[in-house]
Amino acid sequence: MSAIKNAIPVLILVFIIVASGGGCAQSDDARGGYILIIDLDASSSTDYWLGYYGSVIPASENPHYLDNRTRIQEINISWVGGCLLITDSQRIPNIGHLTAGSPAMIDTVIGTGYDSGSMTFKATENYRIYDRFLPAPTAYTFVNCSESKYFKEGFFTEQGEGNLVFIVPVVENGTCYNAMPCNFQFILPNDPASPMRYWIYHIPTIPPVTEPFAISLTALPGIIKADGIETSTITAIVTDKSGRMVNWTEITFSTALGEITPHIATAKDGIANATLTSSTSPGTAVVKSAIATRTTIYDIVYVPFIRTAEARCNGTLEDVTVTVLTTGVSVANTTVSIKDGVIIINTTEEDAGIIADNATAGMVISAPITGGSLEITLEDDATAVAGTVSGNISKIQLNTPPEEYITANPDVGTASIDIDVDFLGMFTPCRCLSFNATLVERYRDLEYLNVSDPYRLKETLAAYFGVDTSAIANNTPIMVHAQLSVTNLAPSEIIGVPISITLHKTWYDTVARSDPGNVVLFKINETTGELEGNITMTPESITITGDQITFRATFDHFSVFAIVARPATIHPGGGGGGDSIYPPVKVTPTITLASTLAPVETPTPMVASGLETPEKQPDRDERSYLIWMILLAIAAGILLIIILRRSRNDNDE
Repeated sequence: MSAIKNAIPVLILVFIIVASGGGCAQSDDARGGYILIIDLDASSSTDYWLGYYGSVIPASENPHYLDNRTRIQEINISWVGGCLLITDSQRIPNIGHLTAGSPAMIDTVIGTGYDSGSMTFKATENYRIYDRFLPAPTAYTFVNCSESKYFKEGFFTEQGEGNLVFIVPVVENGTCYNAMPCNFQFILPNDPASPMRYWIYHIPTIPPVTEPFAISLTALPGIIKADGIETSTITAIVTDKSGRMVNWTEITFSTALGEITPHIATAKDGIANATLTSSTSPGTAVVKSAIATRTTIYDIVYVPFIRTAEARCNGTLEDVTVTVLTTGVSVANTTVSIKDGVIIINTTEEDAGIIADNATAGMVISAPITGGSLEITLEDDATAVAGTVSGNISKIQLNTPPEEYITANPDVGTASIDIDVDFLGMFTPCRCLSFNATLVERYRDLEYLNVSDPYRLKETLAAYFGVDTSAIANNTPIMVHAQLSVTNLAPSEIIGVPISITLHKTWYDTVARSDPGNVVLFKINETTGELEGNITMTPESITITGDQITFRATFDHFSVFAIVARPATIHPGGGGGGDSIYPPVKVTPTITLASTLAPVETPTPMVASGLETPEKQPDRDERSYLIWMILLAIAAGILLIIILRRSRNDNDE
């Protein structure tokens, strides 16, 4: 039985065949059962649209078939209210898959003239199907030469089906276009060269069930900045066992990161909203909503708070404090120039002498920039002339502070990543140098950073281990998207990208099974998704401090970095896998079949010929078995002929 039959107690098992032509009393063929009667008239002022109106009339005690001039035969509608669903699909639509249609779909049938679908369905209205509110393109048919406000018609389609679905209300005490009383009125597109066929169903109004059974949670937008200002709207929908929304249920909201208000809300029309405000710390907010009186009914949604750390400089560094590391010497109010392998520091004559006395070959001079520092390793001793210090450079390092991310996984805890960049001594860093890094917990969050195909990155990593993508979904505790931009940068000027990742040791003990060889750091090209480097950890590349563990590696250039634990088992198949963060066990709604009891005197409605069940075809296994039996019979026959011929030859001899 189809989904719509399961969800709708009463259906109209009828289709209408729309014929071409104009006029006010056009005859249209239809067949079906009867409990009540729709008395339907047709009219049309264009060859491409046919108008219908009608009433719900009590059926007589002795139902009879009407003559062939009646617009539509007796049809099963139990009461006024609800809506009619009209579709060009022979298959019964699944109302759970309905989505707003594009009027351009109608244009493919009737063209793009003044009476096109795009010119007709120009408004947008909400339609209540049971307790779902569905917005859709809408047309208002005319009553007494003006648009009716109660005879609205919505245009829908089923996801992935491309069918035409129209929904119109069945109202009480309505007046149609010609001032006649009626309960509904609608128009249908038609191609005169190829008349359309439509099927009609009735979706009745059903009183809401007050017992909550499930709650579902969504967040919009799904990712926000970690600035303490941006917000996301959290929407909770409360439903009963049949998936219909439940009104006036008190629900609670809570979050492990950021702030959410209100903490308690009442679901009006089955829906309640709360506002989540980000924290200033990057991380994933675990937002939970539960039924206040039944806390075992809950749902969780994850909202990442993203922050991009940036280090930059451009031109000469002015009014900065330079430090000769490990010596305790710091001098403020200096001007620093780093160019073509030479560092020049302008300061007072006294301070220049102090710096030069301590800045010998191999020593490191540190100068601050926005979001980090430049650490200059001297190739030989620095010299001072008056108030100027100069020295030749062997290496330059862009040093950035560690970035932290509060993950949703308690086994990972707060992840910390430190990325630096080592350059050749001849590199000139202050020619529009910009370096940024963003930490994310899920592959899909990379979309926020305009990574072209985050799922392909996951596939690349899964292929490295020879597993399905689902096997590494929870084996990837943190990722970082890093970008470096410098004017006229040559790849050869970068000599190393040291990276360290610190996590809670529980992840290492459980997921990586306390084995450094099970932990691999990857670098993946953000554009192509190709693997550009991987480094497997060794005992020498990890450091354990209390309940924290740090992994270290050095790559040669930039892209997306990920740390992944080798899956414990090989997962068969491919291409699957979610992106969940340890999803909770939750109650999900179950659709219960709603049966309808028909009066004893009422004949069963006839199903239109367009809905007849096709003859059952043998499945593949049955056909294969039949073919094998035929082949075996042929082989047995050939073998029997050979035996008989040999026997005959033996007798002749």
